[in-house]
Amino acid sequence: MADDDVNKVTYMRGTFHVDTSGEKEVENANQRRASLTLSTHNLISTGAPLPSLTKNIADHELSESEKKTLHTFSSLNYTPSSSPAYKEWLGSQGPRPVIEWDRWFLCGLIGILVGLIAALLKQSTTALGDIRLDDLKTYARTNHLTESWCCNFLWTAIYILIASFVISWIHPMAAGGGTPEIVAYLNGVLVHGVICLKQLIVKFIALMFTVSAGFPVGIQGPLIVFGACVGTGIGQFRSRTLGINPPFFKRFRNREDRRSFTTVGLAAGVSSGFDAPIGSLMLAMEDMSSFWCRRLATQTFFGAIIAILTAKLLNTALNGFTSVMDFGLLSIERVQPLNIHIATVAVAILLGLAGGIFGAVFTRLSVFMVNARKTIMAAIPNETAKKMAKMFDALLIAALWCTYGTYLPAAFSCDTFSLANYTATSEIQCFMAENNVTVSSLALEKYNCIPINENSSDEVTFNAVASLIQNPAGGIYPKAWKRGTHEWYKWHHCLTAFAIFTLGNIYVTTGCPVAGGIFVPLIVSGSLLGRAVGVGLIEIWKLLEDTPYPVHTVYWDWLDPGLIAVIGSASMLGGVTRLAIASTVFMVEMSRDIELAIPIMVAVLVARTVGEALSKSLWRSLTDMKGLPVLEQDPKILLRDRLVSLEMFEACDVMASPVETIRCIESLGTLCRILRSGSHGAIPVVRYDPETRHELVYGMITRSELLWILMSDSVHSELTSNTMITPEVDFEQLSVDIYQDPPEAIEKIEKMSQSKECDEIFVDLEWYVNQSVQKVDEHFSLYRTYNQFRALGLRHLLVTDLKNRVIGIITRKDLMQYKMQEKLTRLSIIQMMSGFGAGGYTGGGYSASGSSPPSNGHLNRGFTEELSENL
Repeated sequence: MADDDVNKVTYMRGTFHVDTSGEKEVENANQRRASLTLSTHNLISTGAPLPSLTKNIADHELSESEKKTLHTFSSLNYTPSSSPAYKEWLGSQGPRPVIEWDRWFLCGLIGILVGLIAALLKQSTTALGDIRLDDLKTYARTNHLTESWCCNFLWTAIYILIASFVISWIHPMAAGGGTPEIVAYLNGVLVHGVICLKQLIVKFIALMFTVSAGFPVGIQGPLIVFGACVGTGIGQFRSRTLGINPPFFKRFRNREDRRSFTTVGLAAGVSSGFDAPIGSLMLAMEDMSSFWCRRLATQTFFGAIIAILTAKLLNTALNGFTSVMDFGLLSIERVQPLNIHIATVAVAILLGLAGGIFGAVFTRLSVFMVNARKTIMAAIPNETAKKMAKMFDALLIAALWCTYGTYLPAAFSCDTFSLANYTATSEIQCFMAENNVTVSSLALEKYNCIPINENSSDEVTFNAVASLIQNPAGGIYPKAWKRGTHEWYKWHHCLTAFAIFTLGNIYVTTGCPVAGGIFVPLIVSGSLLGRAVGVGLIEIWKLLEDTPYPVHTVYWDWLDPGLIAVIGSASMLGGVTRLAIASTVFMVEMSRDIELAIPIMVAVLVARTVGEALSKSLWRSLTDMKGLPVLEQDPKILLRDRLVSLEMFEACDVMASPVETIRCIESLGTLCRILRSGSHGAIPVVRYDPETRHELVYGMITRSELLWILMSDSVHSELTSNTMITPEVDFEQLSVDIYQDPPEAIEKIEKMSQSKECDEIFVDLEWYVNQSVQKVDEHFSLYRTYNQFRALGLRHLLVTDLKNRVIGIITRKDLMQYKMQEKLTRLSIIQMMSGFGAGGYTGGGYSASGSSPPSNGHLNRGFTEELSENL
């Protein structure tokens, strides 16, 4: 390698453009660079090697197709453009009230509407599900299993065909739970078709019929999407789809408030689905939104409370649209209090290990199924055939699921229910009351068992497996959690249902054209696993003691399969989602037993730790597979099989350069050329400084703003009469609407650029330039750059030299983990080749001849790419 080339490579990181009067400044900067480069090399060379499991965390290889998909997404800038136009618009809105009653009113309205949607969904699924289950159970009780299967499949096929049709043919984005897309949106990614009225309607229909068909899915995940759609629409108080644009609440029609109301909506959705307002707040804070503040937390909590009150109020009056005459009775089922022993923590650790392992297996199988479906669909060339194949896929799983629900209970013998194996004190008293409790009121299914005396409190026969599986997903875990029912379900009943239910959930939620979430299925799977462990502990007790099970024993009454099932649910939820705080709060609120908080915390923490060591979370894996450029909270970079800190690198190491800039007053020809030549999301604006004789950073203007300006009537009307154009564009149009580059706009730009006077006409953009653009120095820490970009919800970040000249720009895609991995790996190799020999560091910077740095402020990119290819 030539000496000049070595000097260029050594100067790759962080050089800046200087004139001959700045040679001393360059020399000092280069000495600092040499010292930092040596520190970086020592870190890479002497750092502790990674354990294999930790290496699995950091290594993530995106396929070429995933990288291409990732680059098709655009980012969102949530902060308004701080331009003179914005300040004028802000002043026209009047003074900001001390108590923003209008904001609180919209938060309450969002909660009411989301609660109404949740209640309507529950009533609909209950009514439609009862139609299917009534025929199934009627024929099963007379041992006509073939007729039972036929009726079950008939209704299931009808429901699933409707659900798969509206998704495959009307709105494919409505498939699945939709949580990864909402996480991406709140992280700053523009995902088309996720938050809109069409998504709300189609997903509601598909979810209603999918859950009614008995598929292993839940409604809580899609309720996040419903809440986000309602929050966005109500927060903006207008609808472009319906053409509604009332003159109210116009001051909230900006990017920042839109995201805030979206967050309020999704928390309201989770709250109304889980009956857990605090858990919904924790979910939004922990994983959903990368931006948070105290005011938003309070308003989100308020919306969640209103949503759960609305849903509960309606659900107390109706059950499957049938009046139950309990309107307003917000009663909560009390659980039987049990004493928690320190040994419960040991059980929680055991279940946490199991939850972490099964969570990682669940994630890897889900990823495998997604890839398998992609491969199969890619082999079908015709779009119509693809849609038909998806519907056939849904119909196939419907047939298998009907077989599972109808015939599996027949493989297990009937059990006898009596007071001898039922220990719930409060309900035993009910048996002794004047109106005896029957097997039906205890939700035990007789299936095809021969009844002894159904209305007797002495004993009846029932099928334990049918009692578990012949219910919607949301009706299974309450049975597994039920306390005082030590011998209702055997360990092999629970493990069989666990295996089939979990595999069915993986198959349904990984590309099948139906709607449904994974929250409740994970809770169900965990409850069945925990119940099996609890029953196993009871069997061990039987071997050690004379009594069949511990009952009315203060010291051992924690040994209840229902209690351990709750801990199992928490471990599975934590092992898949990796949401430690939200999972804990969810489970405590849902179980209504604060005494279980410590075992639940232990189980969730162990499951999360084990799961993180074995795989990424399911949401992050699906986000990567969908190509959504979501920034991780803690990116992990590997150099020579060792984790390195981003503090050892600088902003200039990952920036994109050179950067095309424009002036505040720019020729129309230049603007048209920039819009035609690429898909730049924003263009830095510079202004000449007579003191330094350089063009310094003045601000930035986005591509969509530039398109709106050039397409405005104020520009077209003056094209032939003036050489200086002052555009007039409404700020609301610039700040909210996203220009999608329609063909007519491109054609107009083409015609404008072909005009002979195009280069002689100038456009004054100063009124629309964002003068508060975020920027960092080229030597700014890469770790702090990453955190600043993510926390502020930025779309672009300018990189300047010490004299405030633009030398690069950082976008979301430059900070993606795989992209930083590629750039920093290339950088470390180039540094070692240029400055580190066998004897160690030999110096860096300029050659002894005193050659000057590259004039453009950074390493010649062509040379870097050529060297990288040779490496």
